[in-house]
Amino acid sequence: MMGVVWGLPIAPALYVFDYLDAYGANDRGWIDLAITGFSASIAFLVWGFFLLLLSGFLQFIVHLRFEDKIEAPLASLTTIRWAICGQLHRSTHPFLAHVVPSFLANGYYRLAGCKIGKNVNINTIALNDPSLVEIGDNVVIGGGATINGHLVERNTIVLEKVTIGHSALVGGSSMVGPGSRIGNQSVLASRAVLPKRRVIPDDEESIINTVNLLKKNTNIFITIDDDGPGIPEDQYRNVFKPFFRLDKSRSLNKSGVGLGLAIVEDIINSHGGNIQLGKSQYKGLQVKISLPF
Repeated sequence: MMGVVWGLPIAPALYVFDYLDAYGANDRGWIDLAITGFSASIAFLVWGFFLLLLSGFLQFIVHLRFEDKIEAPLASLTTIRWAICGQLHRSTHPFLAHVVPSFLANGYYRLAGCKIGKNVNINTIALNDPSLVEIGDNVVIGGGATINGHLVERNTIVLEKVTIGHSALVGGSSMVGPGSRIGNQSVLASRAVLPKRRVIPDDEESIINTVNLLKKNTNIFITIDDDGPGIPEDQYRNVFKPFFRLDKSRSLNKSGVGLGLAIVEDIINSHGGNIQLGKSQYKGLQVKISLPF
């Protein structure tokens, strides 16, 4: 598919190249070579423009239209249509990476189904499901940010819309999961991770979730920091006990049963590692994991 999408825009690009290159003297002198180089650069821009136009138009035709959420088996027409849109979007990366942020990139995303407000600055090519993203006015999306509107759960493809409110900031290299909502005038910090179906309220400063990896001698150290409510220090060991739940007020049908961290510790210990909890630099929870390498 990528070959076809890349190939078709070559036709107008070659036409423009031949037209401009004809002004050269064909003597292979410096002026002639300069004209050839100029013609090639303009042809590349023409190729990229038609690539964005073709890919965006095909996504507009193929993409799924629904309100907020849709679930379907992996072996279904829904999954095929989603996969086609994904391939079409990835086909634009060689050119799209050179024109973000710009009106060309915003125009492509709009054509592909993304709802974009006024004065929006999108500095990433990893807006992976354009038709599942709605962006308000005066939003800035930092470089390297990844926004996904899909996930796979139990052999089912789940597509959920992502909403970014007006005047919000999505930091560089951050990740936004499907079904998430970033409120008006809110900030998602750089390198932060906003998991699926999470909501940042209006005017919230940030949600921080950073992961650092360090290799030292024969060990690997993984450090995870967030700015959540954290865990009281006197409960650090208790949370690893099976069926222990920190918040006794939660009903069992709304959350887990207290096995998550117990299973995590058991898996890490079985690999000869250990896990420790502490206070995050962001006033939330810090998790340190060490594993032999």
